[in-house]
Amino acid sequence: MKYYICWLASLLLLSGCTVNPADSEAEYLKNTPRYTMEGRQGYMPGRDIRFGQYHGSVEKDWVNAHGIRILGDMLSDDSLQKVSLKVRDSAHHSASIGYRQACGWDLLSFLNDGMIKLFDFKGKIHMGNKVWTFDDPTRIRFGTQWFGLDKDELSNTSGEVYTVTLDDNVVAELHLSVYLGGLSQADYVWMDESQSADVQLMTALLVTYAATYAPPQCHESENRI
Repeated sequence: MKYYICWLASLLLLSGCTVNPADSEAEYLKNTPRYTMEGRQGYMPGRDIRFGQYHGSVEKDWVNAHGIRILGDMLSDDSLQKVSLKVRDSAHHSASIGYRQACGWDLLSFLNDGMIKLFDFKGKIHMGNKVWTFDDPTRIRFGTQWFGLDKDELSNTSGEVYTVTLDDNVVAELHLSVYLGGLSQADYVWMDESQSADVQLMTALLVTYAATYAPPQCHESENRI
């Protein structure tokens, strides 16, 4: 009985710390609607992302190059992740990102280039008949413009705040894991809907990319040679 009372008191204490969802406000895009992102939490998180008129699907695959399979495996020790991500809007327009990232050492690259890259990233974006490549996970070319992804370390929000910028202007704001009280959390998105349709679709793609991205875990054991 005493244990039950203590448990109930703890639950009430947590409930008393509830943050009303309406209290989660945009820090940069003040006059834009807020959308709840679904799919990043719960059952099979990060596979099926929805917010506003956008629906994103994400597939991730890890390939660990350990053991003697081919000569390349004998001369390297890599953890390679391949990710494909596609977003479509309510009018069925779509854009996609495919990227791979790895950390480890590669003797062949060392012999050829004289240096070892402990973190390697290569990405490609498709939108209609246009293709862009990028090798920095936080800076992405869009024609003659540049998108950027950044984490706001100074935010007062209970969750994590990320921004998507276009030529240094914020076009989307993402609040992840906002505390709602008890064991509940939510993810919220704001987008600049005054931008062109292509920019909005690209922004939605990068919002989904940012919400599901995870850097590779580079272990000290891989920092060899």
